[in-house]
Amino acid sequence: MAGLESRNSTLILVIWRHLLNLSELRKPEGARLVVVGPSNLVVDEKQIDVIHHVEGLSLQRPKPHSADAKKGPLPEQFDQLMRRKDIRAVCRRGGLTTLRCCSFGSVQGKPEAWVECANSQVGQYPMFLRPVNAEVNCMHTLCIAHNAEDLKSWIRARPQSSNYCVDYLVEECLENGYEFIAIVSSKTGLIGAFSTIDKKRTFYMSVKSQAAYGIEYFNADQTRDILPGVESFVMQSMKTVFNRSINSLVFVKGFYRGHNTITFMGGSLELRKGSLATLFREANNNKTWEVFAVETQFGSEVQKTSTSSSNGHLQQISFRTNTMLSSIFLIPKVFCCIKPK
Repeated sequence: MAGLESRNSTLILVIWRHLLNLSELRKPEGARLVVVGPSNLVVDEKQIDVIHHVEGLSLQRPKPHSADAKKGPLPEQFDQLMRRKDIRAVCRRGGLTTLRCCSFGSVQGKPEAWVECANSQVGQYPMFLRPVNAEVNCMHTLCIAHNAEDLKSWIRARPQSSNYCVDYLVEECLENGYEFIAIVSSKTGLIGAFSTIDKKRTFYMSVKSQAAYGIEYFNADQTRDILPGVESFVMQSMKTVFNRSINSLVFVKGFYRGHNTITFMGGSLELRKGSLATLFREANNNKTWEVFAVETQFGSEVQKTSTSSSNGHLQQISFRTNTMLSSIFLIPKVFCCIKPK
C-alpha cells in the first residue's frame, strides 16, 4: 500500500473479523483515521476520528472518489501471495529458495499417476498436502504423507472429503529447522520475528499430535544474533515478492536451517493467528501489530524497543488439556532455546 504524507492525510481501515486495539497509537498532527466495519470490534476509540458502522461483509467494490485517491494493494498483488504455484517462479528470479511442489489440479487418471507426478516433481517423502488457496488452510485440510502408500490412501479418500473440490498442492515437508515469521516493512526494516523452538517438530506436527509446543518472539537485534541471515533474507523477499511501493507491515514466513539455508514459505499483510498477536503485544509494551501497521502507513518513526530487549525474550507455551491453553513467559537471555548459528 502506498505511503501517506503524515500531515493532512486520511487513512481508512476496514475491519471485519478481529478486534482492533489502537490505544497505543500516536497519530501525526493533522492526520485522520477512519474505521469501517462492525463498531463492536473497536477496543479503543480515542485515536479514531470516524467510525463508519457496517454490519457484515459487502461484495460490492466501491469506485475511487477521484483519480488522485491513494491506491491500496491491487487484487493481483493479493492473488500473488495466495497462489503458491505462481510465487515459485517469482522467487527463483530473485534468488530465493522455495519449496519443491506440484499440483494435482492437472493430473488425470488413477492414484498411481498422481503419486508418480508427486515423486517426479517433489522427489522425496515426507510430503505436505495443503490447499492452493492459503485462506482455506486449517488443520483438517492439511496432511502429511510419509510414503507412497500414505499418499495413495489420501487420494482415494478425497471423494468422501468435504474438501474434494479444493485444488491441492503437494510440497516437500521441511524438517530439522525452525519455522519463523518475520515482521518487516520497506520503510522501517526488520521489526522482529516469531520462531518455533523445537527443530525436530514443526508447528503442524505438534498441533496434529496434540503435543505441547513453544514459540519465541525476538526483537530485531535478537533476530540478528539468534537467526543470522534472516534479516537479509526477508529484505530480499520484500524486493522480490512484494510490490516495491508497499508501505505496509509484511509478515514473511520461512524455514531456517542456517545462515545460507533459508526457504521462503509465504507472506501476508496481516497476522492471522490470535496467539501470535497476543505474543507480539506482550513483547512490544502493549502495542498491537495493527498500531505498527498504521504508524508505518502514516510514515511515523516506528519504535523498535520491546519488553524483550533488556531482560530476555518472550516465549509462548501452548499445551492441550480439555482445550488448548497458552501461557507467555519472559525467558532470560541465557536460557534461549535456539542457539546462534
